[in-house]
Amino acid sequence: MNVTTKISIMTGVMMLVIIAVLAGSYYAASTSFYEEQTFSDLESRLAAHADVIDQNFHPGTFNHILTMEEREEGVNYVEFDMDLHPVRISDGADEHEIAAYQAWIQSHSPSEVAYSPGGDRIFAVSPFAENGETAGYLFIDQSMQPLADTTAALFRLTLAAAGGSLLLGALFLLFLHRRVHRPLRELADSTAHIADGHWGETLDWRRQDELGLLSSRIDEMSSQLAAYQQSRKQLLSSISHDLRTPLTYVKAYASLLQDQPQAPEEANRQISVIHREAVRMERLVEDLVELTNMEEGKRSLRLENLDLSDAVQQFCNNYQAAAEAEHCTLSFSRSSQQLHVHLDQDRLEQALYNLLRNAVLYTGPGCRIHLHVYQEDKTAVLVFDDNGPGIPASQLSSIWDRFYRGDDARSSKTPGSGLGLSIVKQLIHLHDGDIQAENRPEGGLRFLITLPLINRTSQRPAD
Repeated sequence: MNVTTKISIMTGVMMLVIIAVLAGSYYAASTSFYEEQTFSDLESRLAAHADVIDQNFHPGTFNHILTMEEREEGVNYVEFDMDLHPVRISDGADEHEIAAYQAWIQSHSPSEVAYSPGGDRIFAVSPFAENGETAGYLFIDQSMQPLADTTAALFRLTLAAAGGSLLLGALFLLFLHRRVHRPLRELADSTAHIADGHWGETLDWRRQDELGLLSSRIDEMSSQLAAYQQSRKQLLSSISHDLRTPLTYVKAYASLLQDQPQAPEEANRQISVIHREAVRMERLVEDLVELTNMEEGKRSLRLENLDLSDAVQQFCNNYQAAAEAEHCTLSFSRSSQQLHVHLDQDRLEQALYNLLRNAVLYTGPGCRIHLHVYQEDKTAVLVFDDNGPGIPASQLSSIWDRFYRGDDARSSKTPGSGLGLSIVKQLIHLHDGDIQAENRPEGGLRFLITLPLINRTSQRPAD
């Protein structure tokens, strides 16, 4: 049994119980109220008659009271003297009833309203006085039919209210089924479809409630799974391509060395090619392992409180010779203020070296790289500029993907694993920072690295 069915059953049972309790309470309270009103009315009528008689003790007064009571429906009226002999009797009261009235009066107090011995009528008695002395009793026998009619009407009204409430409850359960059960069923079917491998399928709901939020998250998950699937295909394709080329060189030159004698110069050249391609494969594997470890959280940082300008200056000092060996100019402009951030110096240099190597690969001899830092709000910004060919705006968001090297990067003229920028992005994210790429107006590519500044009041004192 699914959750929504259980909720519907529980809701229905609770509504039935609540409606039954409310209807029963309403019926009991209404019946009791009308019964009390009937008793109170009889008591008030008799008291009013007794007051009139006390003020005007005259046969005409008694006859007037008799006439008034005979007009009441379902009423027997009897006037008794002190010895309980009937003096005036309304039409409809016979001898047997009068005897029952006399017996009832004798067994009850002089002024009382109560049910008859059979419980099917209401008896009421009240004494009247002459000159302050009790002179007799006024007795009313009230039929219970008006009360029964009213009780029946109240019962029908209660049933109608209960039926209406049940109808509203049924409509609510139907609404619950349409708005909750059916969407949940669709969500379950959709997730099952996605689990079967139909990635990229979306519900595209426009609901603004929790189910709408859940469906949007499922859509995002499906889209991401589709992207991962496409990335996986691209990964396998890229790995097979990037490994096939160096393996082809290694295999070909190894065969030449094995099958036919070579002059020492030619043999050395072929061995150099084999070594170069082996190094290329080794770098590809190392970059892939490094990126995988960072994405799986297997790389930790040794963070220090460092001035970003000092850290970048140290990188430039360490890699100045390597840049010059590639006929590349590396320069740096320090910030006029200290920008303290939490940094792992080695990881920062690894990221900047990947950017340096990327610039050298795509720019070639004459490459010019300039770095500078500045503060923006509560972040430190490191700018890495080169004078390379730039990247089409439509492809800027793709350069962080694994093995992305652009359309012209597949040839051996532009070597590289295609993982360098992916590693850079992961390293910056490990520092709680961000990195963006944009084309410079004057030509070349610009990388913007932002890192959160340390609150100066919480800095550790210098050693």
